[in-house]
Amino acid sequence: MDSTEENGSPTQESTSEMISECAVIKRCETCLQDNTSVEATVVCTSCTEFLCDGCKPGHIRFIRGKHDFVEFKDFKMNSITVDLKGIDACGEHTKKVKFFCKDHSLLCCSTCALFSHRKCENINELVKISGDSGQELHNLIDKLYTAAGYECSKIEDCKQTVKALYDKLRNLQDELHKTKEEINKIFDQTIVLINKEAKVTVDIESKRLGERRSASKVVLQSIVEILPLCADVIDNGTPQQAFILTSCLEKKLEEINTHIKEQHVSHFSLDLSLHLSTELTNLLQTRSDVVKLRAKKCDPIKVYSSSENSTSQSRPVTLTLLLSVKLSKTGDHEKEPFLSGLAFLPYGRLVVVDRKNKTCMILNERLQRQGTPYTFKSHPRCVVCVSPGEIAVTLSNNTICLLYINVDNVISLHKEITTSSNIFSICCKSPTNMVVSTCDETRHATIISVDGVESDLNLVMFPTTTYKADQSKCTYVQSKETLILTDRLAHTVFMYDTNKGTSRAFTCDNIRQPRDACVGPGDTVLVCSMRKNSIVHLSVDGDLLGTYPVDMKYPYSICVSKYGTRLAVSNCVKGAKILQLYKISPAMS
Repeated sequence: MDSTEENGSPTQESTSEMISECAVIKRCETCLQDNTSVEATVVCTSCTEFLCDGCKPGHIRFIRGKHDFVEFKDFKMNSITVDLKGIDACGEHTKKVKFFCKDHSLLCCSTCALFSHRKCENINELVKISGDSGQELHNLIDKLYTAAGYECSKIEDCKQTVKALYDKLRNLQDELHKTKEEINKIFDQTIVLINKEAKVTVDIESKRLGERRSASKVVLQSIVEILPLCADVIDNGTPQQAFILTSCLEKKLEEINTHIKEQHVSHFSLDLSLHLSTELTNLLQTRSDVVKLRAKKCDPIKVYSSSENSTSQSRPVTLTLLLSVKLSKTGDHEKEPFLSGLAFLPYGRLVVVDRKNKTCMILNERLQRQGTPYTFKSHPRCVVCVSPGEIAVTLSNNTICLLYINVDNVISLHKEITTSSNIFSICCKSPTNMVVSTCDETRHATIISVDGVESDLNLVMFPTTTYKADQSKCTYVQSKETLILTDRLAHTVFMYDTNKGTSRAFTCDNIRQPRDACVGPGDTVLVCSMRKNSIVHLSVDGDLLGTYPVDMKYPYSICVSKYGTRLAVSNCVKGAKILQLYKISPAMS
């Protein structure tokens, strides 16, 4: 049972709503061709095509032949025949492939086997060797998703690098003007020269990164286009089709790996800074070339390293309200929305889970809904972005759902993990491990891998108290190896150093009924202080960095974007639900 009421007091919800699996939804294939996501209601068993009620008449009218329709709910999914879209045909003879030549690693039709490969020693029928190809196909698909995540990261890296370069360009102009005040008219010529040279340099680098980003988009698009086919073969394909697709994916991944290696070797990041000559510093000599633009290649990882972030941003920040959206019951909501979990995705998108309506939705940078919500059969509690294209959602039935999100905002179920504990919040510890908070046990948080393996946190000694649902949430500061745990009723934030085995409890008048917590800029911690209607900013050492009132009552859920520039927060007041987006800026000294 889920035991949370929006106003913070316990209540009970019907256990009949707690079902141990997520809803499976098929989309109308005709609508998807128009980039529209509509739930399928019928299936043409003659064409094996999923359709909505609106597309059914056009299917009958424009596609020749007899059509037999059944309701989607009555259709048996295992009766689908997978169309491999031509990759199961011999490229030379256009016949169906039926053999595999191991000597040449080639799929062959009967003509190929009879003539081109008649002297080969290792040529076998697919029906005899394809029985165990399912697991290998699973492994290759996992590699495809990994490659897709890498390409998404590169695309985002290029975007952020260009932005950082232009930010540095603006900083260069400010620095130039400060120096100009000291050397007056002589520096006028230097400003013109440096600005021109810097602009040309940044434009050239921007063009190079744009080309790199475009190349990654092409690779990503090719992966996105083949993944639905992979899912179709996994769910409904024959062993032969799985073997064929496996063979094709191996070659595809070789091409992708070659592309990745080539881009990795040639990649660098450009850093812009000013070099002031010794003569200018000491004597302010009247020369036009005493200040030069320095553009050097540097390790791109250093641009966004957590250590630099900590140095520059582990201090108070400024929150500027960008958008505020009132959440209300709509036509496709049975109840007033209650956003119990928020997480930022690449490209500024925001994923939210609505506990009351059992849905997961994608919102754009204007907080407008994208695509079709994904519906669970149990109440979702919290969400975290595991990789650029994958999220993890905790459910009230002791389950974690791993969901894929493609670039078109289509959400699909990857797999479910059943846990041994009653879990609530979720955060990332590493690319393969998550940390979840627990209810009704003295182990207040535990590690769960993406493969479903559970383990304890190192060197963490929890108090012997237990929490009911929604009385405690957690987050994890990866660079500091520190677990953050909120205790709502004790008005306390606990910080556990999992490396040193130390812990501290933070309390102050600004923290009253802390709800959610997340990692903030510079590996700091942001906490929703519900009864103070504010966000409290802490360092992992327990220092109070600031308190920021928010324009809502009872803030409940919070998340920060990857680069620490955006903050999203929702509340839990019945009848006055709000979702807000803030800009995070360093506080002026």
